[in-house]
Amino acid sequence: MPKLPKTHAEIKNLPPPESGQTDYYGSGGDTGLMIRTNPAGSKTWFVRYYVPGVNGGRKRRRYRLGRFPRMGLAEARKGARALLAQVDGDADPSQERTENRAKAKGTTVSDLSVAFFKMRAKQKRKGRKLRNIPDEKGMATNHILPTI
Repeated sequence: MPKLPKTHAEIKNLPPPESGQTDYYGSGGDTGLMIRTNPAGSKTWFVRYYVPGVNGGRKRRRYRLGRFPRMGLAEARKGARALLAQVDGDADPSQERTENRAKAKGTTVSDLSVAFFKMRAKQKRKGRKLRNIPDEKGMATNHILPTI
């Protein structure tokens, strides 16, 4: 388990792994903060934390903060402290982010049908004929959506 370097210059000079990814974990004042490197040379900041799990256990979560060098070491430390303060207040930022993304996608059947027919109108003779679009849309709005 490699240790997180303590300076910006050391992080900048981290070698990319030949394959897979390498996680560098913080210790001491940086507990929970980690940086992940990949073979392409990209470095991403994460915070690891635990939330209550089933049967009194703990479940490990990971929250992505940002990419290095856009987010430097000092900013990552501030972000990690703020995030861990939220976790101490019984929040789960990773779960909240997942729920917010699901809400933003529009997960109702009517939203999906609108997206489908927008996509369908852009198609150029892939399988079904374009003249069938109004018929398909009419069947969906008159028969399928009211039933669901």
